[in-house]
Amino acid sequence: MRYVTSLILLGVFLLPLTVGAGDPEIIDVPARGTFTRLIVEQPSDPKAVVAIFAGGKGVVNIRENGRHGMRGNFAVRTRSLLRDESIATAVVDAPADMMDDLRLHRDSSEYAESMRAVLRYLKDRFKLPIWLHGTSRGSVSIAAIATILAETPEKPDGLVFSASLFRQAKYGFNVFVFDLGKISGPVLISHHKWDACAYTSPQDIPKFKAALNNAAVSVKLYEGGSARGGDCRARHYHGFNQIEHDVVADMAKFVLSQK
Repeated sequence: MRYVTSLILLGVFLLPLTVGAGDPEIIDVPARGTFTRLIVEQPSDPKAVVAIFAGGKGVVNIRENGRHGMRGNFAVRTRSLLRDESIATAVVDAPADMMDDLRLHRDSSEYAESMRAVLRYLKDRFKLPIWLHGTSRGSVSIAAIATILAETPEKPDGLVFSASLFRQAKYGFNVFVFDLGKISGPVLISHHKWDACAYTSPQDIPKFKAALNNAAVSVKLYEGGSARGGDCRARHYHGFNQIEHDVVADMAKFVLSQK
């Protein structure tokens, strides 16, 4: 697999003529005197775009050669399944000046400004609906972005929350610190019934759905798969291990069904 690096200067992205469908591109989106790095991949005829926000510290650590440190993360490792459904994907790293630990910055105006630039780039490039998928702590990122940018032209067209962070962990925030009533449009909540992570209990889903009182919310719950490692790890039920195809198929169907 080859990676193509594209440049964005003064808000204009320059794509090399050699880029074809399926070629991953490394994109640096400027904002605030720094940048946010993306891995952008698209099928030949995309119908929508899903921007992916990983969990943990939120630091994907995307290198210029395309290597990164989040290969096991549910949302990152399943992105090819979305492309098989005619959905382009963009893995979003932490802004370059927040690579220490995004958990400390997700609620900041600086983070929102960087993500606003990312969404503007994706909207200008694809001219398609832009969705955000946040898994585990990545759910906090998309809750922050959707609420802070709710009244801007860059607001996302829809959201997918998977294995969402409902309860306060040692560092950072949970989804309930944001005014979720500001979120409108379609929202999909995907969760494993057997998720045993202390911070992402499926028992909190009714409270979460109720807080999204201005959104059109759909909930998909799953069983099965297998569990390896700690309760909050990507290969446990928390990360939909071995049922990824079912979860992503439902996600793609939901995204593409929205008008």
